Amino acid sequence: MKIKLSFKPKIYTVRFDDKYHVAIKIETENYIHNYSFESFKNAIDLANKILEAGNIDLQYWRQENNKNDIYDKFLICKKKRQTKAHIWTGLDTSCTMWSTGGLGNGKDYNLYNTNLGRDICTMCCQNSKKDN
Repeated sequence: MKIKLSFKPKIYTVRFDDKYHVAIKIETENYIHNYSFESFKNAIDLANKILEAGNIDLQYWRQENNKNDIYDKFLICKKKRQTKAHIWTGLDTSCTMWSTGGLGNGKDYNLYNTNLGRDICTMCCQNSKKDN
């Protein structure tokens, strides 16, 4: 069954068991795409294709019952300990450094539920306050 997506659907790239998935929130329900990716960038590419298509086919999605903790909130470089944590909005960082290429090719980054004790990007903090 295909579902037409609303004007601005909440679509996210999430991490489970060291694999990346695409998640979407439809009204009050969360769905996870059945396909997983080793690469963070590949999951983002799929999310963008879904947004372009404007609909999803539920046969490729499963409903996620854990509604509170499926979305990771921070994007952090796993190789460099001195880098700051960026606030992850689902497809980009709050500071937009991900989408503008400011974080390089992204292969050294992972999603986490916490900031791992790192400082948070100043621009991410400022922009996330504007959104709330």
